[in-house]
Amino acid sequence: MSSKVTASAAWAAIEGMFASQSRARVIATWMALATVSNGSSSVSDYYAKMKGLANDMLSTRKNIEDEELISYILTGLDRDFDPVVTAVAVQKEPLSLIELYTQLISHENRINMRNDGGGRSSGNSGSRGRGGGGRNGGNGGTQWSWWLWAQ
Repeated sequence: MSSKVTASAAWAAIEGMFASQSRARVIATWMALATVSNGSSSVSDYYAKMKGLANDMLSTRKNIEDEELISYILTGLDRDFDPVVTAVAVQKEPLSLIELYTQLISHENRINMRNDGGGRSSGNSGSRGRGGGGRNGGNGGTQWSWWLWAQ
């Protein structure tokens, strides 16, 4: 009889530890979603990070709706993306994540084109002044990789 009590107590302790760790993970992920910024990351990298955080929440059985994730993504963007943020905010119908990603990539490509001197080839192509070479071999790789991250 004492082994059943001991096993029961051990199981309760394990459940308590798991619940505590799970709750801590949820809180840490919410905080990350609220504070992550794109900084020097490419749109593709930033989007992947945000989708990863949303998937982390899902793994703890907390679902983040697309509109909520879009608001977190928009909040973390730097000033270069203010025109996109404004455009999304005034739309009558909400965007899907794929549509948002497409707009962000398009805007980033436009910024890169302007920073590269109107589309002329340069050693900085695709980096948006972020140090290091271009992403995925330059701009071309990111414009078609959007669907991978949007899934």
